[in-house]
Formats: sequence, C-alpha cells, structure tokens
Amino acid sequence: MVIAGIPRSGSTWTARVLAQIARAPLLHEPDNDKRALGALVAKRSLGRFPALRPGDPAPRYERLWRDALGGLSTDVTTRRGQLVDRLWTGAGSSQREHAVQGRLSARIRLAAALTSGPRATPDAPSTVPVVVVKTVHAPLALEWLVDRFPPVRVVVVLRHPANVLCSWRELALPDQDRALDQHPAVQRDYLTPWHVRPPPSVDPVARAAWHVCLLTAALLDAAARHAEWVVVVHEDLCVAPVPRFSALAHELGLPWRNDAERFLQESDRPGDGFAVHRRASEQPDRWRSRLAPEGVRALATAAAQFPGLDRWAGELRRAAERDPSRVEDAVLEGATEPAETQEERPRPGAAP
Repeated sequence: MVIAGIPRSGSTWTARVLAQIARAPLLHEPDNDKRALGALVAKRSLGRFPALRPGDPAPRYERLWRDALGGLSTDVTTRRGQLVDRLWTGAGSSQREHAVQGRLSARIRLAAALTSGPRATPDAPSTVPVVVVKTVHAPLALEWLVDRFPPVRVVVVLRHPANVLCSWRELALPDQDRALDQHPAVQRDYLTPWHVRPPPSVDPVARAAWHVCLLTAALLDAAARHAEWVVVVHEDLCVAPVPRFSALAHELGLPWRNDAERFLQESDRPGDGFAVHRRASEQPDRWRSRLAPEGVRALATAAAQFPGLDRWAGELRRAAERDPSRVEDAVLEGATEPAETQEERPRPGAAP
C-alpha cells in the first residue's frame, strides 16, 4: 500500500494510522534523497520530484520501489555496507541538501560510488504480507509507479493548499521551490496542456504557492484517472479522526482496531515542527490565523490557474479580498532556523 501526498500534507499521520490498522510495517519515505543514499543514487538524473509517465525507463528508480514495496530494509551488515552507512550518516544536512541539488561533496560522492543503488535484504518476508510505504516525493510519478507495479494500492492524501504553504514557509523547507517550472517533463506533461504560466522568477512566496498548487493538481489529475485509488482530505480526517479513519479502513477492506483508536487519541495533543502529534481539531483552519496576506494572495492567484483546485480557489480568492489586517502578519517570515537543521533533531516522526 502506498500513501502518497506532498510535503507537509498529513501523509505521515495517515500512514501511521493505516499501518496500525493493517498491522504492517511502515516504510517512511524510501524515495527521500535527503534521508536515504539509495534514493539519492536512484534519483540522480530524475530530481527531487521525478516526473515520469507510464512506460518511461527509470531502472534505478524502479529498483528502489521494487525494494520498498517488497518490504526490504537497507543492508549494512557487510563491511562495505557499514562504510557506506558511516559516510552517509556522517554527512551534514547542508551536504545532503547540496547533493539533492546535484552538488555532491567528496564524502557523499565516495558513498555513492560504493553503492550501486538500494542494497536491501528481506525484513521477515514470511511474516510481512503487507507493507505501508509513505511518499511525498512521487506526486509526478504516481501513475508510472502503479503501471510498473500494478498490484499496489494507493491512498492519496490531500491538504488545504493554504495549510501546506503555511507549513512550508514556517519551516523554511527547501522543497518549497525546486524550480519545477523549468523541468522539461513538467512543462510537457502539465504546464503546456494545462496552459499554466510559470511563477514569478524572484518572489519566493509566489513561487512556493505555485509549487504547492502544481503538486496538488498533479495528484488530483492522476487520481481522476484511477477510480480504484482512495482519496482522503487531511482536514476531513481531522474533524472526526476515529469515525473517518474507521470509514477509510472499511473502504480499504481492513478491520478497525482498538490500537489505531488509541494511537489517534494519544497523538491528539499539542505539537509543532516535525512532531507527529497535533490537536486534530485545530488543523483545518490553521492557515486563517497563521498565513500572512501575501501568501493568501499568491495562493489565490496560483490556484486559479491549475485544474482541479476549485474546492479551494474560491475560498482563497474571498480570503485575499478581505481586510488583510484580519490575518496575522508576523508568522510568514519563515523559520529562524533552517529546516535542514531541524530535520536532524530527534523526533518521533514527520508531522502531519
């Protein structure tokens, strides 16, 4: 089962609950090239958000996903594997971010040279009938994934674009601008057929808003062609977590379990940053008091261009037309500490 969203969409929360329900191991972002060396190697020519159509050749990326969907874990038992692991884990967050941008340090270059891609061994294959894989970096390759691995079940997690943008800006995530407007495959598959204009070249808020809308629209566009996919909205789950997740489990053919209900109750407490716990009831309208007027305006402009975003576009347009003094101005200045540093902190998991 693949739980797919975009960064900060609530997909981790959803994946953790579904893993509890299915009593299956959760593989968290095996395609995250800032966390896994195998992903960096597999995505070397594809970028942070691979844009692939069904049938496109991508052998290293395919191997990465074959391992992930097979419930495999990285093998560091050999001396070579241990050396690779030391080199990779010893690389700082800045080195990893540069590597994602294609600028590999000597340390990471050596680690990459010593691995041919994901090196994996089975993790109790006889007792693991299902694996839950969470990804936020495959929204532009999801149809490629299910075409290549047809048995996979997909759950798409959407979140209000304003809540996503608010989180991206507060945490200063580098993913808020990966220059996807300059990606030839993105231009071919999305911008040209959708008649979407590229974002302003120098406005960071407008560019981040544009990227939120592109990735969200791409997920909706793919899901519209796959009636077998299950689409959930993070805000809907937050309104009534237990009954909504129970209904989701039923739709997926999974039995509802008391431990999933306990997890929901235990995670319903204050939290911020990358912590997985949150007051669920506070999440749906979070953006109204935390997203500055320029962010609302940028989203309203971007959402009007992309197909499938009508459910949010009108609300954003009306919010942008209101008195901006009703929205707190001080929050959208970005985090005082880079997100790369925050990602290195010990934490129970990525936030919803």
